[in-house]
Amino acid sequence: MVKFRKYRNEDFDEVVALHKKALEAIGMYRGEGPWDNDLPYLDTIYGGDNGYFLVGDEEGRIVAMGAFRKTTGHLAEIKRMRVDPDYQGTGLARELYVQLENEAVSRGYEKFHLETSEPQMAARKFYQKVGFRETGTAIIDGTLSVLMEKDLPQK
Repeated sequence: MVKFRKYRNEDFDEVVALHKKALEAIGMYRGEGPWDNDLPYLDTIYGGDNGYFLVGDEEGRIVAMGAFRKTTGHLAEIKRMRVDPDYQGTGLARELYVQLENEAVSRGYEKFHLETSEPQMAARKFYQKVGFRETGTAIIDGTLSVLMEKDLPQK
């Protein structure tokens, strides 16, 4: 059974491996580059008041991850949503997302935003299912990306 918990520094190697594996599975891994500048600083960028980073742990193996980071006082960006390809289609992404959203709402965020590459149709459909709407496109790090946002429920 997968249990969600906060990211710990000792998770770093597994998180990077999952990031790479998930992107390779959909043909979107581009190697190391500026698009991964946050990876060495996960605890800083997504820690404390800056954000929140969760991993899905199954018996000591990280099989899912996702985070949000503060953009402004009431706006946060979803980042690093990955599920091991062997676990996709199991509802794990939705479970992870719900935990992230609940944490964001408890912190007073009013809206999530994100960007995902245009070819990632499964990701786009997932985000639409959980209530995101497409708001435009942009070239980000040389890739055509779809911009999405969602108003969060208020407590």
